[in-house]
Amino acid sequence: MIDLCQEIAGGKPDLYPQLEAAANQRHSEMTAVSDRFFSEIESQPEDFQKELSKEIELIERLYEGYGRALEAILGFKADPKPESLLEAAMMLSFASNGLLTAMSGYEQRVLSRGSHKLPLVNLLTNLGVALRKGQTSQEAWQATCTQYKDTYQGAIAEIDNSKHKNDKGVPERKAAFEKLLASIARLEILSKESSAANFDEEIATFSQGQDELNAAIATFNEAAVAGPTPSRAVNTVLLSARSLLGGGMHPEVLRGLCQQQLEEIQKALAQAKLAAQTPTSSSTIQEEGARIVESMEAIEEALETLLAFSEASDGKPEVAQEAMKQLEAATLDLHSANNNVQEFNERYGKIVCPSCSTLNVPNNRMCSSCGRQLPQMTGSEEFGSGGASSMEISDAPDGGESGPVMTDVMKRLFDACQEFQSGNLSADEVLAMLDGLDRHIAEARTKIPRFKMPSKTSVRTPKRSPKWWLARWA
Repeated sequence: MIDLCQEIAGGKPDLYPQLEAAANQRHSEMTAVSDRFFSEIESQPEDFQKELSKEIELIERLYEGYGRALEAILGFKADPKPESLLEAAMMLSFASNGLLTAMSGYEQRVLSRGSHKLPLVNLLTNLGVALRKGQTSQEAWQATCTQYKDTYQGAIAEIDNSKHKNDKGVPERKAAFEKLLASIARLEILSKESSAANFDEEIATFSQGQDELNAAIATFNEAAVAGPTPSRAVNTVLLSARSLLGGGMHPEVLRGLCQQQLEEIQKALAQAKLAAQTPTSSSTIQEEGARIVESMEAIEEALETLLAFSEASDGKPEVAQEAMKQLEAATLDLHSANNNVQEFNERYGKIVCPSCSTLNVPNNRMCSSCGRQLPQMTGSEEFGSGGASSMEISDAPDGGESGPVMTDVMKRLFDACQEFQSGNLSADEVLAMLDGLDRHIAEARTKIPRFKMPSKTSVRTPKRSPKWWLARWA
């Protein structure tokens, strides 16, 4: 029909009756085929139609284009313009080839549905069953195998010519492609006379090769975004930006990554700002909280710059490079601040062994690691609320009247009050410590009667609850 269109437009109008008959026949056939196809689609479940909506819409548009081309050919009789006939021939060629490709893609999507996790394995399994049942041709089976065989051959050649062919995961990827290539070549020569066992065995080998390929790709991707920061998401943005600057990445990829990370960092920034406004008695939390907010704001600014660069057709590379440096530096600073906060949270309320630096819970008298005795008082942010020793009693100097002795319990109490007065400890933290001291004092009172008191020694029993100190210092 395309040839007839070109001949008639070139000056052979006597051939038009032949073209008209062919166009009428094709129009009738096309209408019947398209009606049957869409009738079958409408009979399918809603989830099927939704899953394959893009393929179905493409086929529908191509059928419409095919019909318009035929109508334009039939309209030549009433308005014999050669240019209109040539345009109709071009439209017919586009729609015809497009329909073949779209139908093939649709059929592959349908056959890719199945119980296996990999659509391609489902495709080969279902197509093999259809071949053995005579529901598809040997040519269709071989064409599908050849399609993927060509893909694997091209992938192997690409790896061989790549400067990254020795990178982590790439040799394993090549080995997987070679396994898949050998497997698809063996599948290609199977026929409807081949047993189901032969198909199943080779498809199992093919599936194993796909698993090995996916594992190799995951290894490569993991290594590719392992640095320069601890954030894989940020590293992915940096890698994409470098690839875009080098001409190896489409701007749309960087744009999508930047938009996604911007949404994440803006949510986290709002929470960090809210936390920074909350009063805290810890200078560490105050300082690191402000640092976290500052780092997040720098990350947000860098991502916005890279997003603008990906959207501009004339973006300046030096601007993107500067934003990449800022993004990397700010991410490292954020990670450092977060580590400091985490370390503080882990240390808070614990006792550090002076011998081996192991963190111990407050109630431990001996180090859980080296077994040495632990200090039972502190005046720092590592303040612990448990593990007080019993009250000491001693003779007064020079035989005079005895006074209160500065025990480790009292030392902790005075240090805590001073820390509270300077704003380094909250009221809740001091009250928690005092509750613990109440218990220890009660225990000490029950033990004191068992001891014989030395002469010239006076023991002053507290008449006030230790919480009185909090009121005084407040």
